[in-house]
Amino acid sequence: MWSTYQECTNLQEGKVSGCSKNLWNCFMGCTNLVTSPFLPDSVENMMQIFYNCTSLTSINEFPENVTNLNCAFQNCTNLEYVGTIKDKVINMESAFFHCTKLKKITNIGKNVITLAHTFEQCSNLIEAPIIEDKVIDMEATFSGCSSLIEAPEIPEGVKIMRSTFNGCSNLIKPPSMIPESVINMISTFWNCNRLEGILKINANLTSKIAEDTENKGIVGKTYYNECFTGASINGEGLVISTTNLQLKENEYEILKNIVNTKSYSSNITIQY
Repeated sequence: MWSTYQECTNLQEGKVSGCSKNLWNCFMGCTNLVTSPFLPDSVENMMQIFYNCTSLTSINEFPENVTNLNCAFQNCTNLEYVGTIKDKVINMESAFFHCTKLKKITNIGKNVITLAHTFEQCSNLIEAPIIEDKVIDMEATFSGCSSLIEAPEIPEGVKIMRSTFNGCSNLIKPPSMIPESVINMISTFWNCNRLEGILKINANLTSKIAEDTENKGIVGKTYYNECFTGASINGEGLVISTTNLQLKENEYEILKNIVNTKSYSSNITIQY
């Protein structure tokens, strides 16, 4: 049933066959669709299913067998309620991108691997879900979530944190720890200007060679670049703890230089 109702701008309700597996683009651009139709458990692919359905307000039930929510609700600017996401979901890239009325969701499913851009530009998101242990990619996951106050904890296994909290201008509490597995922290806390408290970094990017297919051979220190630009300018002080890294003097100087010259903030101190 892929693309079945695509761009049917006057459609207010739709039906899905009981044996459907692929609903790619099925209701894409149905700008008058208010609620999701019943989706049978046979459905596996919901990629872009409700993309740009700007009147959609809720989805109550997800199919038991769905694995792909890539861009499923992107630009659903009136979406307010999302039911429980099932544990077979693996891909949630851009799933709720620019859902500007969404305030929270209950979970992301225990087997999700990619959360790249998942909640980007969800400007009313006030509560982040728990990040499950299998997640690897968190690029721009919460970028532009300007109502988010507290960051979720980051589990060991996450590799990409590029722009994860970029532009979270009301974020006060950072995650307690950046795990050793992280290899990219470019712009992670860019303009998180209210950030304060203690952030422990266990990822030594000053010496690690970044595992980046697009930029092979770049020295790991580059991957702190712009990480703290604008961070904590309006906060009460951010302490970056690197005590677990046992940094050498030159590695500490690299990190200190990046923080001090790129953050433009006198409210950040480094412990090592």
